[in-house]
Amino acid sequence: MKHIDTIKKKDMKHLKLFEAFINEATYKVPASDFGKSMWKYYQVKGEKTWRVHCEYAIDQVKGDNDPEERDVVFFEAMPINNDIYIKIGGINNLKKSNASTAGKNFATTAEEFGEDPESVSSEAAKFLTDKDHLKWLNKNARSEGQKIKFDMKDDYAKVIETLVKKSL
Repeated sequence: MKHIDTIKKKDMKHLKLFEAFINEATYKVPASDFGKSMWKYYQVKGEKTWRVHCEYAIDQVKGDNDPEERDVVFFEAMPINNDIYIKIGGINNLKKSNASTAGKNFATTAEEFGEDPESVSSEAAKFLTDKDHLKWLNKNARSEGQKIKFDMKDDYAKVIETLVKKSL
């Protein structure tokens, strides 16, 4: 009898691991997914802002790319006076809720960016895809109740550089 109880416990453990795997998917977000079709200008509190979404919005459950059930990652740049603020954010269900930006802004100045846009953009990319920012995104991103984990391990410096140049 003891042997049967051990098998049941192992089976339950494997079942729980399998359920966790099904309910939590990881989506790799390559830098090439940003900006293929959409760079968006809009105003926040009267300030010009530019945003770029990743190309593929996630609906991993149904797989039909239904805008009612998709989550998406974006970068945002907002120049105010001589400062430039860059953020990362997510939209939970494109048609149902507003976008939310995560964590702290990455701040620079127009002069610093103009002197070395590649270095500033690279630094911003590393800052915005650190574990604290991604923890926020991954906590809030859901597609049809399935928790999505965004894997942001690519080099997003060129995406950010282009975004800031558009905002200026």
